[in-house]
Amino acid sequence: MPRKRKAPGAVGAAPKGTNPKPREGFKGRLDHITRRSRMRGARPSRVKARPSPPEASPVIALLNDRWRVIDDPLQWILEVRTGRTTRKATGWQGRAFCTQRRSLIRCIGEYCGRIDPAALGIIKMLPEKHPDHENSSEMLADG
Repeated sequence: MPRKRKAPGAVGAAPKGTNPKPREGFKGRLDHITRRSRMRGARPSRVKARPSPPEASPVIALLNDRWRVIDDPLQWILEVRTGRTTRKATGWQGRAFCTQRRSLIRCIGEYCGRIDPAALGIIKMLPEKHPDHENSSEMLADG
């Protein structure tokens, strides 16, 4: 017995020009979506002003065009610039977090490649341990 062929481009659909009835369970969900979109159109725009980014940690030294060292409340951070700078992101990502100068110098030698000699001089003038890290350790020991 030969099979009946369906209309081209239609899989179990009603013939062209007719308006098929939606299934009962689906109709309720569709009404909900329609009501929501009407409500959205009636409300004023919800676009909020972006808060200004917090003050960036002070840059201690620009090692080269891709690497820098910044001062954080607890440590020195070796950062690398990745990707493009956008409104949302500065492009700087922390690579190493050091509380001692010798570990910072080791990380710079390991990751950064060629660096500016003047920047290395600035790094060598830093104290042996990060000053704020020592204070936070004392406060934890007292508490």
